[in-house]
Formats: sequence, structure tokens, C-alpha cells
Amino acid sequence: MVLTEDDMFNIVFETIQQKPGELTAMTLMRNACQSINDKVKGNIDTQEICDDVLHCFDYYNDFVKEKKMNLPIIGETYYNMVVVVLNALIGEILNDRER
Repeated sequence: MVLTEDDMFNIVFETIQQKPGELTAMTLMRNACQSINDKVKGNIDTQEICDDVLHCFDYYNDFVKEKKMNLPIIGETYYNMVVVVLNALIGEILNDRER
């Protein structure tokens, strides 16, 4: 894991403060990936990125439920979306390298 619990708390807090109308899952994914990118110096395994983003989703859902906040919970569809998006990005990167 690249992100610490403090990192995830900051990501969740930043996501909760988003502008109305922004999709929570996308904002959380973007914030998590940016935080990972800021912390990593060198190579990182794609599985680590995926695990950290999904863990942020879990942390967000737990936080919202525990605090009884009137915010949307991130559903299973968005968990699957993370895997699809990361796989698509990796495919594009690999294809660009082959050209």
C-alpha cells in the first residue's frame, strides 16, 4: 500500500468538499491517483494502484456510514469501473510503447 490511513482521510475529506454535481467515485479516484502519483518516486505495480484506489473507496464508504452523512455510497459498479479504467490505460500505454 502506498497510501497511509492519513492520506486516505485527506483524500476522503477533499472528495467530500467537492462541488455539487461532480461524480463522487470519479473525484475520489482522481484524488487517490493524484496522491499516489505525488508519493511514488519510481516504478509502482498496477495492482498496488488498483488496491489503493479500491481501499480509498472502502474508507470513504465506511467514513460516510460511520458519520451518518447524507452523501452517496460508492457502489460495486464503481469498483469494477476502476479495474476497467486501469486496464484500459495500461493497454494504451503498452500499445504506445510498441509503436
